[in-house]
Amino acid sequence: MILTARSSPLPVQQFLRDAGLPDVEVIAVGTADPAAKADYISGRIEGGVDHVEFFDDSHRNIRAVEALSALHPHARIVVRHVVH
Repeated sequence: MILTARSSPLPVQQFLRDAGLPDVEVIAVGTADPAAKADYISGRIEGGVDHVEFFDDSHRNIRAVEALSALHPHARIVVRHVVH
């Protein structure tokens, strides 16, 4: 799954299809606010997901998702900063 700050998942989905990856779920959170991605992930954890691997190039997003470990100590949350 890919979380994007974009308002629409369509450009990312098209890019992935063109790259031969048509079955990747893309969620558009519609804002660059780091809380949006963290809230989405928190909701998935509350829905039963117990292992999350999060890769992002934004330090703000990394910190927001890292903070979820305190809210969801039962979940394994792996966070990695991506440099490009």
